[in-house]
Amino acid sequence: MPHHAIRTGSRYLDQGKTPAEWSEILCTRGVNVTERTLREKANKLKTCGKLGNEMLILPEQLDEMFSEDLPCHLHLQTRKILVDQRQD
Repeated sequence: MPHHAIRTGSRYLDQGKTPAEWSEILCTRGVNVTERTLREKANKLKTCGKLGNEMLILPEQLDEMFSEDLPCHLHLQTRKILVDQRQD
């Protein structure tokens, strides 16, 4: 069984991806963001989990990184959507 198919009960291990993995996924969708850019943004916004030098980013944390530069009223709407999704 591939390592990514094993469920651990940890959100970071089950859903998190490294900045390199997110960069690859985003590039396949036409969004050219480097691993370095993701790592810097995650560190700046504290939207990541870190253990030593290792970093994992959850899908909702990636959403926060994208919404950080939105105007305030859109940022609040995005946060409400994220909270509503977490409650489902």
